[in-house]
Amino acid sequence: MYIAHVRKSDGEKQLLKDHLAECAELSADWGGKIGLRKTSYLAGLLHDLGKYSNEFQVYLKKSVADPKSVTRGSVDHSTAGGKLLFDYCHKNSRDPFSYILAELVGNAIISHHSSRGLQDFFPPEGEATSDYLR
Repeated sequence: MYIAHVRKSDGEKQLLKDHLAECAELSADWGGKIGLRKTSYLAGLLHDLGKYSNEFQVYLKKSVADPKSVTRGSVDHSTAGGKLLFDYCHKNSRDPFSYILAELVGNAIISHHSSRGLQDFFPPEGEATSDYLR
């Protein structure tokens, strides 16, 4: 059983599968207002995929038991969903729109907790490089 969040007030746990499904629906509703329902659903569904890791689950349990025992943001849970989308679209498609989807939506997913905003992987010249693409 993978957990996404634990409410501070009463210790209620939110299952990760429920969190991702609920975020996907909310995102679809918001994105539908600008004609991006399915794209937004995908972003919501994948945004916290990295919480399906033992490392994140240990981090979450420690943070609930003693918030001072962990450093907030020390376990990356954002990159996994963007990387999955990027890899899937680049390995399973020759459609340039799939590449664009993977890069734009993937960037939003991996950047959703970034203190620097959206990350820039496209230098003016040369190869795009990032930890995300590696």
